[in-house]
Amino acid sequence: MGHQRSIRSGRIERCDVCRLAVGLCLCGQWPTVASRPRILVIRHSMERKRPSNTGRVLCHMMPDARLLDFGAPEERLTEDAVRAAIGADRPVVLYPQDDASVLAPEMLEGNERLCLIALDGTWGQASSMNRRVPGLAGIPRVRLPDGTLPVDYLRKNHMENRCSTAEAVIHACSALGDVDAAAQLRMGLNAWVTRARSLRHGGRGG
Repeated sequence: MGHQRSIRSGRIERCDVCRLAVGLCLCGQWPTVASRPRILVIRHSMERKRPSNTGRVLCHMMPDARLLDFGAPEERLTEDAVRAAIGADRPVVLYPQDDASVLAPEMLEGNERLCLIALDGTWGQASSMNRRVPGLAGIPRVRLPDGTLPVDYLRKNHMENRCSTAEAVIHACSALGDVDAAAQLRMGLNAWVTRARSLRHGGRGG
C-alpha cells in the first residue's frame, strides 16, 4: 500500500495510511505476508483515528486481509457485509470465552481455508463486539494457548493475558503452526512500533 496524503494530528503531520509522522512513514516498506489462515479484522469505530491502532497495521501487511468497522451510527455494519467478508472460508472468532477452543495446527486442515476473525478494540469494546456484531452468533470461538505472553507495545495492558490485536493475530498464527507468517508479521509490527515510539520521544524523521 503506497504513501497517500498526510493529515494533521495535533501538531504532528501524519500519514493517513500508517498514521506515523510523515518523516517516519512506513508506506512502501511493509512486508507482504501470505498467511495460511485469512484474517478478518472487525474494528470498533472509535479505533479508526487512533494512531496506536494495530488492526490497521495487520491489514497493511496482509493483502488478502479484510477490515470492517463496527459501531459507527452513520455506517451500520450488516450481517450481509460480515458474511461477504467471510466468503467461502471457515470462520472462527478469536475471543477467549469459556467455551472457546484452543488454537492448534489441525484447525488448518480440511478443504476450506480458515478465516480468523479478530475483534479490534479495547477489551471492553471487544467484549461488546463479541456479543453484538451481526453474523457472529453461532461461529465457534477460539483462544490462544495458555501461557501466551503479551509484549508491551504502545498501550499498557494491566490485566493478565491481554494484548494488542496485532500481537494476538501473530500469536494465533504461531499456535496454528504458521510460523513463517508469524515471524514476518512480528518483523513488520516491530518496525512500526519502533518508529511510533521514536515519535513519542520527540523524533519526527524527515
